[in-house]
Amino acid sequence: MLYALPQSLPYLRALAAETSAFGETGVRVIAMPLSATAPAADAGPMGDGGSIVAITSANVITTYEMFARRDIDAPSASPATVAFLIDRQGYLRARWIGVPDSLPNRMAETIDQAELLRRERQRAPLPAGHLH
Repeated sequence: MLYALPQSLPYLRALAAETSAFGETGVRVIAMPLSATAPAADAGPMGDGGSIVAITSANVITTYEMFARRDIDAPSASPATVAFLIDRQGYLRARWIGVPDSLPNRMAETIDQAELLRRERQRAPLPAGHLH
């Protein structure tokens, strides 16, 4: 998840509160600020006392921002929140853009999607080497 403060703070806290439910479906929640210079959020501790907030470089954030939809009228503007569901092989399978109107509905939808991925049969690994 990419976040901007203060807009994303309620969503960050809701994600942190649901880490055990996500863990049951095999999901690991990782939150990064949309800007490498932004302060990290205090989303609250997870059940194990850890944190969902990661420290990363600007290059990682820029890479994930490429998958965020841009407003046609403001192509350089970043959304306040972008959440991704990435499968076990590294494929982007779902994304949610913007601060959710209903946190309980967003959490339930995310857990449902993660459960579908967990049940999905694992694909054969891609062959090594350059493919295109």
